[in-house]
Amino acid sequence: MDLRANLRRLIAERNTSARAVSLRAGLGETYLRDLFKRPDTKPSVEAIQSLARALDVPATALICDDSEGSRSVPLLGYVGAGAAIMPYDVSVLEYIEPPPDCPEGAFGLRIVGDSQWPLFEDGEILICVTAANLLDLLNRYCVVDLADGRRLLKRLERSSAQGWRLTSLNAPPIDNVSIASAARIEWRRPPR
Repeated sequence: MDLRANLRRLIAERNTSARAVSLRAGLGETYLRDLFKRPDTKPSVEAIQSLARALDVPATALICDDSEGSRSVPLLGYVGAGAAIMPYDVSVLEYIEPPPDCPEGAFGLRIVGDSQWPLFEDGEILICVTAANLLDLLNRYCVVDLADGRRLLKRLERSSAQGWRLTSLNAPPIDNVSIASAARIEWRRPPR
């Protein structure tokens, strides 16, 4: 992942400044300047998503290495199916061959846990695309990033109160959760 190089390239292509992008992302005017000066600093998932929105690109455009070629999808980490996954590190684990007609901005996640077995298996890879609207995922299995930081593979339903209900095949439902973001599952690769 060459996040800094991708940010510099996108800022130059848009004829703007690091300060302007930092402010547009809501991160403070010196955020990018400080990130460029400190190569050991790893930005949060939320910061990368905010920067991507400010630059009007998918988050994968910031973290993927262009040299990997257009026919690869970044495997960005794990999603919990019965296991609590806290996706703090945004580094690319590997690049994987995408399915045919893979949409722009797709990314991969490996399932950890068995709360969705036999529908989904531990070790299976999901190819996902971030959804713009949670209602598009209603009553479907999807990847959800919760406001408390957990990333889970769940079926998204309306809760009886405000918030959302997340269900599993082999675990009790989670009611009234606040969802930070969600991703549509585009394709699945069985575990090897």
